[in-house]
Amino acid sequence: MMLAGCGGVLPHESNIDTAKFETYDQLMSAYGEISPGTTKAEQLAALGFDPMTTPNTEILSYTGIVQRFMPTDAVTFNLVPKPVQACIAAENGCSGYVYRFQNASKQRNGGVVPDLLGIERNTLDLAWAAEIVLLVQNDRVVYKVISTRQQSNLNDSSQPLGPIQNIEKNIGNPSSP
Repeated sequence: MMLAGCGGVLPHESNIDTAKFETYDQLMSAYGEISPGTTKAEQLAALGFDPMTTPNTEILSYTGIVQRFMPTDAVTFNLVPKPVQACIAAENGCSGYVYRFQNASKQRNGGVVPDLLGIERNTLDLAWAAEIVLLVQNDRVVYKVISTRQQSNLNDSSQPLGPIQNIEKNIGNPSSP
């Protein structure tokens, strides 16, 4: 009974590829601090967007910017946003940065004894990913755009007889849970 309330000893797994943003809210808050036309390039590092040290960052050349915003002949110059047009017109006077962030975690919930015996397992899978594109011209951010994805899954498995419910399977394959 005493162990049943010790949820803190259940396994927990995280896959965070970015030390600066552990949560989606932290990322969105930092992104919200970027103000096109106002935010200076030198301020980006303090917000967590340093193109030289932030993992999973792509630095776009002039042609990379054109390919990203005008990927086919169907997308004409006048269809892209005005700040992007100005950036493309500046050619090498504009820089593009693509930041990719992601975080995934698994957390086991419930009682330790039922979990360890395989009677009841409750796992919460949380994941988010974001791609942020920033264009910098004349040392100021002139354009920003973000694409995000969030996912949440609750996995609940129950075997009332615990380890003896699948005894034949467990005997035949000792590595199964």
